[in-house]
Amino acid sequence: DGLAKFTLEGFMKNVVAEGRDYSVVVQLTALAPKYQCGPCQELDKTLRSVARGWKRTGGDRNRVVFGSLDVEDGEQLFSQMKIDKIPRLMIFPADTGPHKFANPQTRELNVNGKTMRAEGLAEKLSELFGVKISADVPIDYSKYLMNACTAVAVIYACYSGLQFTVATISFVLLMTSGYMWNRINDPPYVGQTGAQEAVLFAPTNQQQYGVETQIVA
Repeated sequence: DGLAKFTLEGFMKNVVAEGRDYSVVVQLTALAPKYQCGPCQELDKTLRSVARGWKRTGGDRNRVVFGSLDVEDGEQLFSQMKIDKIPRLMIFPADTGPHKFANPQTRELNVNGKTMRAEGLAEKLSELFGVKISADVPIDYSKYLMNACTAVAVIYACYSGLQFTVATISFVLLMTSGYMWNRINDPPYVGQTGAQEAVLFAPTNQQQYGVETQIVA
């Protein structure tokens, strides 16, 4: 995935030694479960995403190399460097060749919210090396699944709410239109005058005709 795993010997030979025409971005970490280092695991995933992106986009390994040195492999060096906290993100700039830094002194990047994100770290390294470095972040399907579930829940809630609203309005209309009164009292559908003309509305509020329910509804 583009991330070299250094032994102590390899680290001293390929990273610390002078005369490098390439720069090295290396994490000093402790990934074994016994250390229970959550930030180490997070930074490792981030650095692997950036290293993978650099490799897949045709990044020149003769310019920037990404690597990792675990305390299991470099305990002696960690002690000599008096490293009392991990993870650490170190930059060893090229000190010779076409990509030589004006100041090739070893430097450390702060491990913070920005550099813990693959995109943020890639942006920071792009500024440092003056070349485009992109992160290859795997698609987080769980996020899309969660969003889909949330959308379904919202739609269901809205739909359920609509059903409740329709049911409530229907109930109110049934009550106010006199439907239940008609069912209980069985009034005539329409009234009649002495001249046999149809009457749609009852003359008093103590009475109603069946047709009134349909008119109100």
